[in-house]
Amino acid sequence: RALHDDLVSAGVGVECLHQRNDVATPVVLHQVLAGGKHRFRFRCPTCGRRFPKARPLPRSETANVPLANVFFFDRPSAAAVAIAEAHREAGRLVVFEPSSKGVAHLFRAALAAAHVVKASDQRLKASEGGQTAGFRIITHGLRGLTISHGDESRQLPALPIRDVVDTGGAGDWTTAAFLARLPSLCPDDLSLETTADALRSAQAVAAISCLFAGARGLA
Repeated sequence: RALHDDLVSAGVGVECLHQRNDVATPVVLHQVLAGGKHRFRFRCPTCGRRFPKARPLPRSETANVPLANVFFFDRPSAAAVAIAEAHREAGRLVVFEPSSKGVAHLFRAALAAAHVVKASDQRLKASEGGQTAGFRIITHGLRGLTISHGDESRQLPALPIRDVVDTGGAGDWTTAAFLARLPSLCPDDLSLETTADALRSAQAVAAISCLFAGARGLA
């Protein structure tokens, strides 16, 4: 209920948010450390109780998921891949940002279904990103990021930041601002030029977010 009310206060539509008594909302504690660093905790620091973890949507419930302008997912579950493939077939933009590789064949299917794959160079090797025919965005931390499509690629250096407070959430701000800055959400309209321009603006938003404590501090 707290998450529902929070989304409503932010102006997010919650028509497709289902509340079930048998599913606990995932919780992650974001701890801000000195020097702009952070870490995530998955247990209560007081009692040690493990927080609820994310659970994948059952494959049987994918038929109830409506089509969106953009489908973003970060976990290659069977349901998520099925939804991604349905969006791709309908001509909707699919963005995959793997938080983990999960099951190998589902990970490969997720790469194939995505128009845009974004990951750090620690999480996704260039050869793995090449399994998708779409756009690949590989982030390199303080060295910026690389965007590639086919045989073309472009390097975007990181923006300098002074007095960093917290880098947590910068990657999420990059993705959100990138999608917001694209001149069109139609996959056929994507080009290396428009994608690079949107990413440059997104890097600026991510840099600003590092001046605030917490992943949502900028909001």
